Amino acid sequence: MRRPLRWTLLSLLLLWLEVGPIPALGLPRFHLPLLLALATGVVYGPRQGMAAGAVAGLWLDLWTGRLVGSWTLLHALAGWAGGKAGESLYRDVPGLATALGVTATWVAELVRGLLVSAAAGLPLATADLVVWSRALWPELAAAAVAAPLLLRLVVGIERREREAREAEIPGGWRGGWP
Repeated sequence: MRRPLRWTLLSLLLLWLEVGPIPALGLPRFHLPLLLALATGVVYGPRQGMAAGAVAGLWLDLWTGRLVGSWTLLHALAGWAGGKAGESLYRDVPGLATALGVTATWVAELVRGLLVSAAAGLPLATADLVVWSRALWPELAAAAVAAPLLLRLVVGIERREREAREAEIPGGWRGGWP
């Protein structure tokens, strides 16, 4: 991750898609900032995934304005978990992005619901968790579709960064026309 501004702008773009055109089309939430943190962690490692998740979650916290810090923490943890999964598994395992995306979406939404319930002082029963999980099916299906696409995007960015690093020659001259 050589250019943090690129990742900040990408997370802002994904947040805009998440709150703008996607709901206007009547589609469920894709959790694009969360999936970006997860994909960044898988490709770049836990430290970079955690940083990308913290930035994406902070933008989401600032957008919602409620319980500030919860999305930042959950997205950073998702980026870290994606990085740990990327260290122990090969990132091109079929279905890895889908499984990680669905799991991270489910866990993040349930933990966020528990945090909001605890902060509001609402009583919580096991039946509430079951109802929440059932209500998440459309979002989990959307995450299953979007996670592999975002992983491919991050892999493509990493590949371009690697090619640019390999093309650099000490002294600044890269050959060809100036």
